[in-house]
Parts: sequence; C-alpha cells; structure tokens
Amino acid sequence: MAVLTGDRPMPEFRGGTDTAFELVIAYMAPIMFTALMVFLLIGYPVAFSLAAVGMVFGLIGIELGLLRSPPTCCKPCRIACSAS
Repeated sequence: MAVLTGDRPMPEFRGGTDTAFELVIAYMAPIMFTALMVFLLIGYPVAFSLAAVGMVFGLIGIELGLLRSPPTCCKPCRIACSAS
C-alpha cells in the first residue's frame, strides 16, 4: 500500500534489506559524487579518483542490477581467432 504525497506515490517503510538496496539505488548518483569529493579532499589525484570511483560504483551497479555485465569472455577468442 502506497501513501500518496503530491504527484508520486511514496513507498511505505517495510524494513529489512530490501529498503536499504532501494535507498542505495535511488541515491546512487549523490553517493557517487560524495565518494568522489571525499577521494579528492583526501588528496588523491583527479584521474585516480575518477577511475577508482567509476570502477567501484560500476561493480556495485552490476551487482545491484542497474548495469549489465559486458560479455568480456568472448573477446579473447575473437582476437585469437582473427589473428590466426
């Protein structure tokens, strides 16, 4: 049952781990920006900070189902087969 607030229905609090995953999915961009700012304020170079945050949040996105994992298992075969 959803409670209406304005135009959008707001989900009720159910508790448990599903709510935590929904919050992480909903606030992925602000969490990513905050993590980048923390890395930069610690003193890491911009390129390394962007790479680290991108890779970490890319893996998190794949695990949460927000991103699809690219089929990298086929690429070595294509490269090896085309070379011979």
